[in-house]
Amino acid sequence: MDEDQAERDLEFLTRHREALLERSADSMRLINSFLADGYSVLFEGAQGPLIDLEHGIYPYVTTSPTAFYSVGSGSGLDPAAVQNRIGVLKVYQTMVGNGAFVSEDHGELGGRLQAAGGEFGTTTGRPRRCGWLDLVHSRWAVELNNYTSVVLTKLDVLDSFERIGVCVAYESEGELIHEFRPEHRFLENCKPVFRYFDGWQCSTRDVTSFDELPEAAKDFVAFVGTYLETEIGGVTKGPRDDDMLVRTGTALEGVVQR
Repeated sequence: MDEDQAERDLEFLTRHREALLERSADSMRLINSFLADGYSVLFEGAQGPLIDLEHGIYPYVTTSPTAFYSVGSGSGLDPAAVQNRIGVLKVYQTMVGNGAFVSEDHGELGGRLQAAGGEFGTTTGRPRRCGWLDLVHSRWAVELNNYTSVVLTKLDVLDSFERIGVCVAYESEGELIHEFRPEHRFLENCKPVFRYFDGWQCSTRDVTSFDELPEAAKDFVAFVGTYLETEIGGVTKGPRDDDMLVRTGTALEGVVQR
């Protein structure tokens, strides 16, 4: 940060200091008082555990925790009070910045996913690296965060693909590897092993329930859930609030209906 920007930030904080202090509170007591009064409390995280400060592939990590444990360390809430842990997972893989990305595609596929998914940084506009969904990595993330349900997003991005891949194992030095290791040196020497599915090749944007999805799309979702050994509570097929298709009878349905 340049010196002029630092001075502007300091001036801003000084000008708004009293307003900020008037609104400050002990988050632990505040949240617990809401829970005692019968309210539901929602915590929203960002980014994935691969760049978590404690568990990620250092040095290619961010400056803060990104895994579930940060709910307790950041808010003061007892993590045992959290009844539902909902993971959010794209149906393909993306990454911003440097670091090992086993399933990254450097050719036409990566560019096609990037264009179809609008994969450019919200703030910086920097293009995201893209590839097929890495289920080896995803299963580790599910295990680390102990999700009760997973939502698959951007299903509609895959609508036009003739076949769709998922990474189900790694190959390194002639060995087939099924367990993820968050070690950068290890990952950068791994190659992806893909399983492919027939695409559905029709639009899902106007679908209004999970059961209305094409059979090929439901087969794809079912495989991901089986591999992750976790409930796939729903999928999204667009950016709108009503574009999430919640599966009947899932734990996520109970959360959404509250």
